[in-house]
Amino acid sequence: MSLNTFWESIRGVAERERKYFKDPMALARVVKEVMEEELGEVEVYLFGSSVEGRAIPGKSDIDLLVVSHKVPEGAREQSLLRVKVWNRIGDPWVPLEIHFASQAVLEGWYKRFVRDLKRI
Repeated sequence: MSLNTFWESIRGVAERERKYFKDPMALARVVKEVMEEELGEVEVYLFGSSVEGRAIPGKSDIDLLVVSHKVPEGAREQSLLRVKVWNRIGDPWVPLEIHFASQAVLEGWYKRFVRDLKRI
């Protein structure tokens, strides 16, 4: 692969992802909808570069935190929930990172170490 082809590929990824970064809240609402169907009552928070205004399409992802008393502890169960979200969105390459936490972890870790948590 030539250097030009490489940079064209990166620009293509950035262009495809730009729509998600224009309105990350729309993506967050889809995640919340799927998680409520699967887990019942949930809280969803947007955080990271998307909230801080420093997201770069093609390089960044959109970080969402799902908080529930039914949050699955195992990686396999969490992965299955992520797949349901990606299926609903219809794009397996959506730049999305879904984190899971209990209310205790939200209070004890995320609210202590994450600057901006925007509740959906």
